[in-house]
Amino acid sequence: MQLLSCFTVSVDACMGCFTNTVRKIYTTPIHWFRISSGDHYTMPMNLLREKALQTVMLHIHYEDENTRYICIGLVNKVLNMLCCWVEDPNSEAFKLHLPRIFDYLWIAEDGMKMQGYNGSQSWDTSFAIQTIISTNIAEEYGATLRKAHDYIKDSQVLEDCPGDLNFWYCHISKGAWPFSTADHGWSISDCTVEGLKAVLLLSTFPSETVGKSLDVKRLYDAVIVRYVAFLEAQICFSLNTDGGFATYELTRSYQWLECTSAAIQALTLFKKLYPEHMYGSWGVCFTYGGWFGIKGLVAAGRTYKNSFSIRKACNYLLSKELASGGWGESYLFLNRLREIQHLSTVQQGY
Repeated sequence: MQLLSCFTVSVDACMGCFTNTVRKIYTTPIHWFRISSGDHYTMPMNLLREKALQTVMLHIHYEDENTRYICIGLVNKVLNMLCCWVEDPNSEAFKLHLPRIFDYLWIAEDGMKMQGYNGSQSWDTSFAIQTIISTNIAEEYGATLRKAHDYIKDSQVLEDCPGDLNFWYCHISKGAWPFSTADHGWSISDCTVEGLKAVLLLSTFPSETVGKSLDVKRLYDAVIVRYVAFLEAQICFSLNTDGGFATYELTRSYQWLECTSAAIQALTLFKKLYPEHMYGSWGVCFTYGGWFGIKGLVAAGRTYKNSFSIRKACNYLLSKELASGGWGESYLFLNRLREIQHLSTVQQGY
């Protein structure tokens, strides 16, 4: 009831702030624009604007439908919903947006928050699986691993988005894993490789303990996708010109260590288990980034003895170990740009 009450007040406040502004931006016509090319003539820019708005709404609806109205994240979730409301307050699209707002809300000590994603279910489950297996207690936690195994299998993206992907500015997604749920559906490189690592590791255990292994065809889908007459890597589809991996699609900005490290680890494990197969500034990040960097270097053959970078990273992590023996950081570091320690179960697993 508290969540619902806070949500109702917040939505009313947001609508009050944005309604008039959005309506004005959307409906105010642009004056005719006069251009000269020998003879003088006029061109109605409002017609061009109307065409642009129609194109934008076409892409908004495509994104909404392919993410089951969750959208890629909270920012465009809110913007897409407002655009649908301005287009038609009684539309089916707007009505489908409303129940998915709850995917983003949570109550903190100081009130309601809206998280940056609809959750991290697939991501956390992949790491929980890897943690249990790495500590040699798989037999003891067989029931937990079976449930986690089922969730990972259910979370895999089974089809590409419909239509011409080039027209919709989309990349391939069949065989990938999202950050949260299958409904979200966005292909994310590091989530894909962590999901792939999890199911590969589980495949080395008896099915009586961890459940039936993922079908090998779906393993291949996570690594490759058919393109014309040859195979191209699903993970390597997001390979950048600098040799690294981005998050969702090819990078438009700076290098991204974490995804590159995760991709190296997963592809190394895949090659080991399937040697016959051929294939072509996130989060609370100090512990997280150091861990990924070390794992990537280790997968590439570096060790504590022969790598200065690994030694430096290990010393840093040891210096940040908490009195409880674990590791963790607070989200408050985002405002202060330095590590603020806070016990975290997920980072403990790292």
